[in-house]
Amino acid sequence: MEREYMKKQIIFLLLALLVVGMSACKEEKAKTMTLNPDAAIIGVGESLIIQPSVSGNGKWTSSDESVAVVSDGIVIGIGIGSATITATINDHVGTATIHVVDKGTTPTTYRSMALSPELTILEAGKTQQLTPAVSGTIRWSSSNPSAVSISGGIATAVGEGKSVVRAVVGSNEGKAVVYAVQSGARSLTGQKTVLTPDT
Repeated sequence: MEREYMKKQIIFLLLALLVVGMSACKEEKAKTMTLNPDAAIIGVGESLIIQPSVSGNGKWTSSDESVAVVSDGIVIGIGIGSATITATINDHVGTATIHVVDKGTTPTTYRSMALSPELTILEAGKTQQLTPAVSGTIRWSSSNPSAVSISGGIATAVGEGKSVVRAVVGSNEGKAVVYAVQSGARSLTGQKTVLTPDT
């Protein structure tokens, strides 16, 4: 009886150790984190900066370096195709899918991206820096360059009127409304029916 009892105790202890070991293994598994953007289209030779939700130094890898290479979150398009970018930072892992196309090829659809400030009123000759939420190679355009010009993200009032400034980063697109007004006309900001951030 005593030997049978000891046998059961040993089996119980072994099972307990097994459960503890399995729990420890689960705790050691990497946690997930998000990458922004988590999917993008870039041209061959173009670059894109991916921002992880976890800060710190980590390891960045590409599933296919003939398509895209990555270093410290900076992705460069090498050849046409798709590659998965993986970042490992402080036991957190995140992935992003990068599609590389011929340089200059325009994606048929874009992912919405914040562009701030969303609404700006500029007096003649004044400027405003516009900042997209996604970093990388940025293509800027103004719907009304005779009123508002855009260069390097800096909008300048060169005339009078409304312009929709557009920023494209890979497959991400953001828009902001910029009004160019005469000096002393900034009181228009209170007229919400006139100045609206519609695009």
